[in-house]
Amino acid sequence: MTGLSRLRSWTLLSLGFCPNPGEKIRAFHLGPLQGYANRRFFEFVVPIAVRLLQRERTGLEGKIIHRDRHKKSILLDSPSLPFPLYVKHYVRHHLLQDLKDRFRGSQARKSFLLSLELEKRSIPTPPALAVLERWEKGIRREGFLICKGYAEGMPAARFLKTLHRQGSPEFQPALEAFGAFLRGVEQAGIRHGCLMSSVLTVPEAGQPPSYYLTDLEQLCTLGGINDHDCFRMVKDIRRELASVPREFLEAFSREGRRIGSRILQHPAMVVS
Repeated sequence: MTGLSRLRSWTLLSLGFCPNPGEKIRAFHLGPLQGYANRRFFEFVVPIAVRLLQRERTGLEGKIIHRDRHKKSILLDSPSLPFPLYVKHYVRHHLLQDLKDRFRGSQARKSFLLSLELEKRSIPTPPALAVLERWEKGIRREGFLICKGYAEGMPAARFLKTLHRQGSPEFQPALEAFGAFLRGVEQAGIRHGCLMSSVLTVPEAGQPPSYYLTDLEQLCTLGGINDHDCFRMVKDIRRELASVPREFLEAFSREGRRIGSRILQHPAMVVS
């Protein structure tokens, strides 16, 4: 049954049929921007949308925390905002992408809907406020995923490697918090195509760090995973933890056995 659930989830997500939390969202339209907003934050999104429309004149100032061929991730934090904002800017590239997005929905829209679904499943992810897309002559020119942000963060792999390299006593609590996070991912039946590179660490003063799952457009299954899915996520973790001492990986494996994580105690976690 787990295999069937996984296959069904993979098929639906690959075709763009994401869970639709209808009562939580409201249609949004402002000039050339259209999309959906979380009902709780609808009024808050309006001035942000105005700011996006004016950015060619005023600039969308913020800290760029990630950039690739498809998108740019910006962290906005200013006294005018009640909390930091995490904005992903998706850009259009070619006609083939237009056709694919027509068929299965845009990456921005998928991430928005899945963020609300993960919130329901108690998986930490930056809370989605809105997804806005700019259309011209029937073509989606760009999209924006607007999420509630965080004060400061870093990739989980870099954070854990740094603590281990420094011999910090905070390493074990941070690893245990990471294990608990992954256990929740497994229990929710989630396979993520770029798992480790998409886990964000937000340190907490005097407390174990918090971890958040990002890049939801890379989410492959929801509600069912099998051994091969776990293996794929292990390989992604190993890729992000390249060139680390064997005892570092063995600490992950021990934690996996302690909490019963299929990912962390997988044989491929330590085998060279």
